[in-house]
Amino acid sequence: MSTVNFNKVGLGLIFAGIAAIVGLQSSLGQDGASKVGLTFFAIGFLIMVFGIVIGRLRKMGAEYWAVGSFFVYLGFVLVAIPIFIFVISPEVIDIAYQWTALIVGIAFIVLGFGTEMYDLNMMFLNLFRKLSSMVEFGWRQFINRARKSYFFIPIVLLLLYLVSMFFTQSEDFLIDLSGGVLNPLTSKLLILGLIILLFLIEARELVYVFFRGAWQFLLIGLRTIAVWARYLPRILAKSLSVLWSIVKGLFLNTWVLGFVAAPILFSMGLYLMDERLIAATVFDLLLSFGLFSIKKPHLVDRVVNNIGDRMVRRTIGVKRYIKEHPTVPCRSCGHPLTHQEMLGSYCKWCNAPIEKCVVCYSMLGKDDSVISCPHCQNSGHLEHLEKWTQMTGKCPYCRQPWTVSSS
Repeated sequence: MSTVNFNKVGLGLIFAGIAAIVGLQSSLGQDGASKVGLTFFAIGFLIMVFGIVIGRLRKMGAEYWAVGSFFVYLGFVLVAIPIFIFVISPEVIDIAYQWTALIVGIAFIVLGFGTEMYDLNMMFLNLFRKLSSMVEFGWRQFINRARKSYFFIPIVLLLLYLVSMFFTQSEDFLIDLSGGVLNPLTSKLLILGLIILLFLIEARELVYVFFRGAWQFLLIGLRTIAVWARYLPRILAKSLSVLWSIVKGLFLNTWVLGFVAAPILFSMGLYLMDERLIAATVFDLLLSFGLFSIKKPHLVDRVVNNIGDRMVRRTIGVKRYIKEHPTVPCRSCGHPLTHQEMLGSYCKWCNAPIEKCVVCYSMLGKDDSVISCPHCQNSGHLEHLEKWTQMTGKCPYCRQPWTVSSS
């Protein structure tokens, strides 16, 4: 699964959460709708952050940011914990602990972005590889032993019986059998002790291998922590530098603060049913977009041009043209090429460069009427460029004024 898909799934769950807060108030009430919506919001947020962290990890390389990515994602999980606490039961855990989780999470995020030490990351990767190999070896040994074991079926039956004790009154059988000596707690402990005893008898070599591997894992982990502590002053300095650049970037780009504040204001407005907060959200978005337009006019122009180009292409009927021409003959060798084969830069038969229309992006065929822009020399189908320039008055590629006449 690519990082783009993670981001799409996360963003979809975030929007689903906002829709749930709005749409489920009549059926679940304000409190129930808020809990369902915030659950979707938090899960979507964590999935989207996971995609972003994985994307940065792939870009930087695991040997430079493995530990940092772990700290960053752990920090975002801690930041999301107060939301999950609110969903489950806000009165169970004190608000001070929720604020502590939030502050520690932010500290972890900042430390994670500053942890880019090669030696430290290689030790962490070695630790991870040893853990994965230990788990894989243990699982393989367990499966092999379970196939030949006489104790496997009794262990499974005792496990099922232990689980049933938590949902039914099945421990009454043991209590009656012992003449009232056992109680519900001691009967559960007795079954658990039998399971552990049978497992130790059957898999004593496996238990030894597990504890030996766990001891090695602990030693490498402690060594990794010691190296991280040695690098801590440098990590803190870099983390503070990253934090300062983020804060400076936010205040220099006020529109970013506006876009960040908008969903927070909107969620608070929906939860508190305060129309002033919702109105403030609309005003905040309009103001942020205005500041963004002033700060990044070229990006706004690009978005506007892309939207306009899509509308013009739809009017011209580009999709219909491509559908009516499933294959196009090469201008050099005349061999028909499918649209899949046109994705390359050269003809698969004669290796000649493929020229494409700047309007429909399809290949310019051997028998097509072609015209080139006098400014940028990019070519296209005559009928497409004629319609395009009549509608827009400029070239679709270089945006210079140009009109194609059929005469």
